[in-house]
Amino acid sequence: MHRIDNINDIDNIEKLQTKNQLLNIIQDTVLYLITISITGAYLAKLTGALGFSDSLTATITSCVALGYVFQLLAIPVFRKGRVKNKVTALYTLSTMLFVLLYAVPFININSQLRTLIFIVFFLAGNFILNTVFPPKTNMYMSFVPDLQRGRFTAIKEGVSLVSGIAFQFIMGRIIDRHEAAGDVRSAFITCALTVLALAVIHTLTLASSVELPPQEKKRTPIIKDLKEMFTSKKTVCIILLGGLWSMCYNMSISFYGTYQIKELGFSMSFITILSIITASSRIPASIFLGKFADKFSFAKMLIICYVFMSIGFFSMMFANPSNGHILYPVYSVFSAMAFGGINSAEVNIVYDYI
Repeated sequence: MHRIDNINDIDNIEKLQTKNQLLNIIQDTVLYLITISITGAYLAKLTGALGFSDSLTATITSCVALGYVFQLLAIPVFRKGRVKNKVTALYTLSTMLFVLLYAVPFININSQLRTLIFIVFFLAGNFILNTVFPPKTNMYMSFVPDLQRGRFTAIKEGVSLVSGIAFQFIMGRIIDRHEAAGDVRSAFITCALTVLALAVIHTLTLASSVELPPQEKKRTPIIKDLKEMFTSKKTVCIILLGGLWSMCYNMSISFYGTYQIKELGFSMSFITILSIITASSRIPASIFLGKFADKFSFAKMLIICYVFMSIGFFSMMFANPSNGHILYPVYSVFSAMAFGGINSAEVNIVYDYI
């Protein structure tokens, strides 16, 4: 395992740069597959088995957004020294909690306590992910040249999406086959073992990564750092922008998982087809938007993404069981093109300014 002890060891950094970027792509891809397994239609299957109402499923999905507040914990927790070991340990804890979600339906206790355990595992896992996200991003992005961040992010996203298509196609067929046989238990066991294998790969990837040594500089009190950030007009604009987007996202998309399964009556196989449509739209959009951002700016790219997302939301205003097989794919295409840049833009804008 490589370790960089001197920030001036340029030769060593250049040799490890490609390796770390590759590991970042693998790490993000595996985490994306784990996320697929505990969100959207997959989460709806789990909560349906536990007897959750649509509103409760949407509520706990929306509460994931509250986890962004936990990113503030990264300030004191990762303020000093190296971060890789802490990042690896906390990510391992969160992914293990996600594995346990598929075991909850089989716990032989009263339904209220089982519901509570599921919600605690789900939210705790997501809150930990948010706490770890900032230092993990900084650890990996420090190895990507500034003028290549847009393209690198697009490549990373493209690999994740292609992998996601294959993953959802296989898992969708497995779940549909088990459900057709009336054997939901086997479907959940398969999902649990899959998430467990992915969690192990994810941990090994993080453990194999490297980080730049912390720069020696004068430390200022946390309160002073926060005051400087929150009195900056640009920082406040970034926070407001993120807040507005989070409201739009959680007031709508949180319900789409159960809406596909129940009201629109989509099978897991059709949902897999939607995933293929989504990825087929998102991959070229990500490449184009990544190059656009490197040339013009991530802020201008974000404007384009929000226009795409608005069109997608507009189509969903009219989606119902009679036209859902048409309008939902329309939403999928435009939202895919939007997400081809939204996440990248938000992360990189924060990285640029803060």
